[in-house]
Amino acid sequence: MHGCSSSCASHDLAGSRASLKFHIPHPAGCRSGQYPSRALYAGPTDHGALGFLPLLLHDAIDQVLLRSERAMSSRELADEINLRGWYRRRDGAPLPASQVMARVRRAPHRERYTVDSEYRISRVESSPPNRAPFAPGPHGWLNWVAEQFGFPQRETVHPDSVVIEPSWEEFVLYSDANIDGTWLELGPYDLVFLEPPQATSLGVARRAMLLRSWDHLPDDPPSGPYELEDDVEAYFGGDIGDELAALLGLALARRVRSGGRVRQGLLALGGERPRPIRLGLASEGTHRPPVLEPPIGEPMIAWLADPVTIDDAVELLSTYPKLDGRDAIALIRAARQYVDGLWLADTDPRLSWIKLFSALEVAANRFDDGRQESPLAQLRRHRRGMAKALKDVPHDVAEAIAREVSRLFNVERKLRRFVKEFDPGPPPLRPSEGPARFVWEELDEAIATLYDHRSRDLHDGIAFPPPLCEPPDKLISDRASERFYFLGMSTKGGQWTAENLPMQLHVFAYLVGGVLRNWWRALAESAQS
Repeated sequence: MHGCSSSCASHDLAGSRASLKFHIPHPAGCRSGQYPSRALYAGPTDHGALGFLPLLLHDAIDQVLLRSERAMSSRELADEINLRGWYRRRDGAPLPASQVMARVRRAPHRERYTVDSEYRISRVESSPPNRAPFAPGPHGWLNWVAEQFGFPQRETVHPDSVVIEPSWEEFVLYSDANIDGTWLELGPYDLVFLEPPQATSLGVARRAMLLRSWDHLPDDPPSGPYELEDDVEAYFGGDIGDELAALLGLALARRVRSGGRVRQGLLALGGERPRPIRLGLASEGTHRPPVLEPPIGEPMIAWLADPVTIDDAVELLSTYPKLDGRDAIALIRAARQYVDGLWLADTDPRLSWIKLFSALEVAANRFDDGRQESPLAQLRRHRRGMAKALKDVPHDVAEAIAREVSRLFNVERKLRRFVKEFDPGPPPLRPSEGPARFVWEELDEAIATLYDHRSRDLHDGIAFPPPLCEPPDKLISDRASERFYFLGMSTKGGQWTAENLPMQLHVFAYLVGGVLRNWWRALAESAQS
């Protein structure tokens, strides 16, 4: 029941025998395709902190100063933040005044605050607040963070003033991978294996796992006026099933997709009062098994058939709720692009290349954004002339302009720097030394060449060269070739030399997965520190 009609007038209870409709006011307005307020809003409200997730310290400082509309000492700020519960230290101790003062004097936040002669802190008037009074993040991440902070499983499914939400949901995950396991508990999520891994066949999607999601998110909506506007900050195009499937696929480097929800915990509507349905309610109206085509002849990525165990994914998956919300958004977007790239490898290798590059671009943009720099500082680093031209423009206007153009900075350069930073090194199993083996020291040049193919495909309609979209051979090696080793190729009206065909798809898929997983580990380490 997550969608809403154009008038927000009613919400159907799917699957019920009674044709009842519930007219439930939506406190946050109609935001089609997103979860309602209980799943989105986390942070300060007039109700205090109960039932909401804490903010980062500088966000909490911003909110106190905005509400007080006066300069405050670090002690006053710390007391107010502690009282509202808007920030929690990892050791559980109350926030000290010294930590507040240290934060407002540390880059990049010091540009937003002033400290007067009496050590009272105020915001620079032209500086926008660090964050709106809620914590953005993917739905599955928000739910996992709520569970980590001790919010219990929600037992009601029809809270006041909120659209009907199931207290738990089940999704079927599909895969062609040989994944060994029986049962896995990850915070509010359970993974139950449905078929033995021996039943796998490369290119044939089977019902591999059942994902059960227990809801821990609070129901209280924020008070005050709400402005209806476009918002895609936490949007990645999927639900909790898609989110966990993509993360699992990235962690294991295997094809995993959700077919959608199959069961949910709701109330039976017959009788004098609603009562829980013990085994839940079947809900397969929107369930669609994902289509996966087997390879014609040899597979594009043969290592997808190698067996793995679910235990290999636990270490990475368990770090997900520890990430910053904005890092979690970038991670799930990149993971979904990556798994799409694996899924399409045999069906449409050309799209597979594009999807894998998109995964790197998403992560590289976030990596560049995560340098603890304001948009204006990024502008100075990437476009000095433009930053100089804005020196006489009001600070808030300059920041807004810098934020808008930040995505136009040299994407290829950011991507290559990102790959170099998190390079996993060559694959463990490779062809013997010779022309079929890619020279890893030439990785940067190869990425530049392949990125040019990607840009021509997207912007000029010049498709990826056919040799890069064909399965690798084993003509001169005991293992699949990593590169095109002939002098060149002419086919379908085009001609390419070997230097412009530097790497096969299976090597690039290995590289992208390794880079993204190393970046994921770095995000987790940064969050811990």
